[in-house]
Amino acid sequence: MVILHSKVSTVPAGGKAATAAGTYRKQLIQERIRELHENTDFVSTLLESPDGYAIIAADLDGNIITYNEGARRVYGYAPAEVIGKQGLKILFPRQFVEAGELRQIVNELMEKGRISCEGENVRKSDEIFPARILFALTRDRSGRAVGFVERVEDLTVHNQTEHTLEISEVKYRRLFEAAQDGILILDADTGQITDVNPFLTDMLGYPREELLGKELWEIGPFKDITASREAFQELQSRGYVRYENLPLQSKSGQRKSVEFVSNVYQVNSNRVIQCNIRDITRRMKMKEELRESEAHYKELAESISDVFFALNEDLRYTYWNKASEKLTRIPAGDALGKHLYDIFPDSEQARMAEKAYKKALKTKKPQYFVNEYQLNGKEFSFEISAYPSKSGLSVFFKDVTGTKRIEKRLWDSMSNYYKVINDNPDGIIITNRQGIVRYVNPATESLFGKKNEDFNGEQFGFPINLNDIKEVDIIRPAGEKVIAEMRVAETMWYDENSYLISLHNISLRKQAQQAQESLSRQLQAKISELETFSYGIAHDLKSPMVSIESFSRLLREDIQNRKAENVQEDIRLLESGVRKMQNFLNSTLEYSHAGHLTKRTGNVSFSKIVNEAITEFKEQISSIGATVSLADKFPGVYADSAMIIQALANLIQNSIKYRDKSVPLKIEIGYQHSDGEAVFFVRDNGLGIDASEAEKVFTLFYRGTADGEGSGIGLTIVKKIIEAHGGRVWVEDGKSRKGTTICFTLPQHSGKEKRSINGKDQDTFSR
Repeated sequence: MVILHSKVSTVPAGGKAATAAGTYRKQLIQERIRELHENTDFVSTLLESPDGYAIIAADLDGNIITYNEGARRVYGYAPAEVIGKQGLKILFPRQFVEAGELRQIVNELMEKGRISCEGENVRKSDEIFPARILFALTRDRSGRAVGFVERVEDLTVHNQTEHTLEISEVKYRRLFEAAQDGILILDADTGQITDVNPFLTDMLGYPREELLGKELWEIGPFKDITASREAFQELQSRGYVRYENLPLQSKSGQRKSVEFVSNVYQVNSNRVIQCNIRDITRRMKMKEELRESEAHYKELAESISDVFFALNEDLRYTYWNKASEKLTRIPAGDALGKHLYDIFPDSEQARMAEKAYKKALKTKKPQYFVNEYQLNGKEFSFEISAYPSKSGLSVFFKDVTGTKRIEKRLWDSMSNYYKVINDNPDGIIITNRQGIVRYVNPATESLFGKKNEDFNGEQFGFPINLNDIKEVDIIRPAGEKVIAEMRVAETMWYDENSYLISLHNISLRKQAQQAQESLSRQLQAKISELETFSYGIAHDLKSPMVSIESFSRLLREDIQNRKAENVQEDIRLLESGVRKMQNFLNSTLEYSHAGHLTKRTGNVSFSKIVNEAITEFKEQISSIGATVSLADKFPGVYADSAMIIQALANLIQNSIKYRDKSVPLKIEIGYQHSDGEAVFFVRDNGLGIDASEAEKVFTLFYRGTADGEGSGIGLTIVKKIIEAHGGRVWVEDGKSRKGTTICFTLPQHSGKEKRSINGKDQDTFSR
């Protein structure tokens, strides 16, 4: 495309024609580069362009001929990417190209030879940036236009700077308007006021218009200051002037004290003076009040009778009142500036004071302590208060020598009281009326399992009722419970109405009471059992004795009547009665021995126990056609095997005795795991036990049938044997099946032999 020519150049395409056209184009560009370099206008234009600008030269067809380093930085193209190529996107602002207005620029350039414009150019990355462009026409030696040179200035930073400057000016104006100090802006050459902020107009009482354009010394508040003009001249030469306390009078006649600070600085090409005027009337008034306060303070310090002095942070004396002089006989002049150890030699008392003073300085909190000194051959006790201040410490010494002596006598009189409390075996606690603990004795620490510091300042944990005796449960940190009897009385503790609480440990007594109550319950149970036992024996022996008596009489009559056929029957009936009595007596003897374990207790095989118990009933089981099934395997138990054999024998005998004679008897002996323990059982398909009778079957002399067969002791013996081993026995609910299932538990192998299961080592069994 031709930019400055009136005709469009055409380039042949295809084959040799295209190659020829390319060669021609390259020669043409080289010729134009030579022409441009020979052109004086081109060279002068380059010389006029400072570093940092993009310099680009092009021929009349828009082909880029020259492309400097600045152009590379601005556009991002390397020279090899653009030289020899048409560069409308680079040469002209985007809006002119898109609007088709290049012809206007060309015409104006041809007419004027040099033009400039601003617009938006495009970098290689397609980023659009603002630019200012200067175009200059280039001619050959004959004056014929051969191309143009352009200088491109990237305005991105310039625009950002202008925007930042605008923001800065807005912020400055806001600060200027909102400042709480008066501000005057003066022309540095004339001294005329060019600006004033609202705070100063309010402070002086002059409207803004009345101040603008005036010289500083012409303004009412400043015109009486004879040094104003001279100060202005000094300010012009030094660039800075300051007045610490300048008296001013507002337009209404109100007098003020101000701090006046002036500085000279450059704004663009102009020198200006900024005067900051701060109202320090209140500050000066406070200073005056402070001076008066300090005078009053010194007067007060000198008048007090207590020793008072001040120390700086290095513990050197900065004040020493008359009471200090009188006590130490050291004049203030000799004490001021001296260190603590210069007045008081290095000693335990001086080191204690130094430690407290340094802590007050470090923590910024007052320190209170009591110290003793020997001054002029006398012993003194002082209550010392050290108060931190901005410059160091203020220290008060209060002579409490007499008070300390009284306290010592009081303490001596109370030492016996303390001894009684401390040596008391009962816990003693003293609280205030709000229940806050003030003191505990050693017995209390032992009683609660806590240290003294765990009590002091804490709330007492139980309700406090005067003249009341009650029991309280104390839980120690380890979880152990202690029972104590608590009594409360009123007392005085350091001049404070307080409560004295005594706690007497009654845990052993309560344990003894509980043991006594347990024994009493056991004794009552034994008495009740003995009564039942006595009644049962009397009842159950009465029947066979009556039978024996009756059959003895019949035997006598039959012998007298020589009825030989009846004698044998009478003798048989007599023998039957005797056997019943003998069986009953054997059962009662078994009952009396049941539950008393012997030294035979140890780790035994339950399978062996079961087999021995069954052997006893082998013939009887066979004769009635019964069957017995056993578990494949049984766990070992820790027990008296003879007694467990007896218990199993009683259960098997019960199954035989209470069988359903209409069906063959089946007895099953097994075990199952439940809640981590082995539960053994003896199950049969007999008559069964009604659920309402399940608890009664283990009571003494209970018989499960109406005919009264049996002693009624068998299951009671089983219960006593199992419980003596630490186990449990019960009747399993048999709703889903016919028959009876008796379940019981026993301790399993413990891993080592035990001599007794009723003694203290009972709780070591594995179950």
